[in-house]
Amino acid sequence: MFNASQKFLTLLLILLAWLILTHPVHAQDARNFPVPHGLVTDFTGTLTEQEVSDIIFALENARSTNSMDGYVIISLSTQEWFLEEYVKDYADYLQGRGQISSTGWLLYISTADRKFSLAVQDQAVESIPHNRKQEIYMILGDKLQNDNLSEAVLSAIDAIRKLPAPEIAHEQKKVSPGFLIFMGIAIMVIVLMLRLRKV
Repeated sequence: MFNASQKFLTLLLILLAWLILTHPVHAQDARNFPVPHGLVTDFTGTLTEQEVSDIIFALENARSTNSMDGYVIISLSTQEWFLEEYVKDYADYLQGRGQISSTGWLLYISTADRKFSLAVQDQAVESIPHNRKQEIYMILGDKLQNDNLSEAVLSAIDAIRKLPAPEIAHEQKKVSPGFLIFMGIAIMVIVLMLRLRKV
């Protein structure tokens, strides 16, 4: 028979096992992400030292322009079915480590299967919305099709550099041009209606 302390210990172990088994595991915690070493990490060795330097310079220039820190990771192959989800989890993992900020982005290219994805962190979403991502994907796809990895990365970074800083994008979204046009038309209609009532 169990005494009171043995029963308590058994219940405690059962509770601990239940917590471990039912605790939600985040996708990024379940994967073993390779830790990048700098703004540009080429795990394939495809880029030359000069090309890496050029890309780092472009990233620093883009950051000084719109305050979004960018990272580039090049791998051989991921074996991932859902690359978008994988790269977003990768970016979240790096943000958790303090390597990428909430206004950052991560460009991931898999050279063997010519796949790529751009993960945009929360505070940069308004600066790099879905339609802009698609434009960047078109640039990447075109350059990678011609086996020009360095030029593809540089062109993508240049496209991102031209986008507004997160705080500017937020202000632009708050007062969109469409809203201003609507307000202008509404004021004109009200003025016309008031004049017609006086007649």
